[in-house]
Amino acid sequence: MSFNARFSLLTVMGTLLLLILCWSSLPVLDEESYWAIAGELNPSRPYDWELRWPPFAEQNAFIYAHPPGFLWWIWALRGLGASLMFTKAITSFIFAALMAYVVAQLCLLRSRAPITSLLCWWGCAAVILPLARGLMPDLPAMALASSAILLWMKHKGWKSNGLAGVLLGCAAWIKYPVLLLLFVPIFHGKKTQHWLPFLVGFLVIFVAGELWLWLIYDEVHLWVVLRRASEVASGTFGHRGVGLLVRASLALT
Repeated sequence: MSFNARFSLLTVMGTLLLLILCWSSLPVLDEESYWAIAGELNPSRPYDWELRWPPFAEQNAFIYAHPPGFLWWIWALRGLGASLMFTKAITSFIFAALMAYVVAQLCLLRSRAPITSLLCWWGCAAVILPLARGLMPDLPAMALASSAILLWMKHKGWKSNGLAGVLLGCAAWIKYPVLLLLFVPIFHGKKTQHWLPFLVGFLVIFVAGELWLWLIYDEVHLWVVLRRASEVASGTFGHRGVGLLVRASLALT
């Protein structure tokens, strides 16, 4: 077995071990909320449930900050009879394994010291928290978005770039912040064929989804989320500035 194959295998195994070590036997943070929402979800009208989270108390949950992709995933597993903890386990293990494989490939592709890069990644709080909270959208969004960028980096054909864009579109329909990664191929693609298929693939998924929601609710969901974001309580400007610096340092590692 080559070094690259061993490194990829050990990265996946080590990440799953880290997941087990971080595992909580109880749903925490928003995990129970996602499970409860999925229990009353109508997949054809994904925001027809009562939003009970402060500061909102609305019959229509269109202000809910995330696209419906992750709620559909939980709804589907719940519909198959899966329990809360089984849903959390299968979601965690699938997307943690995918994310670990992608990270291994990125380390091998871009780092002169892949083992050191991997250890830094394992020690990052932005990695440990999603692993510990598997019934939240962060890990699936991160895994799919990273897969899209890896596919775009390794293959420059029209079909592969288009598929990478589709993957990023799927990730963006789990969490909107993934949209920031759209600029990576646009700014770094040296030729039109390096970024245009990616953009088209992304737009096919993302715009189609937003258009579908607009036809149902007569508003653009992303715009509503951004327009009403100020209604959610947040910290002071100074505290948020410190938080931005901390997040930036984690991203740079």
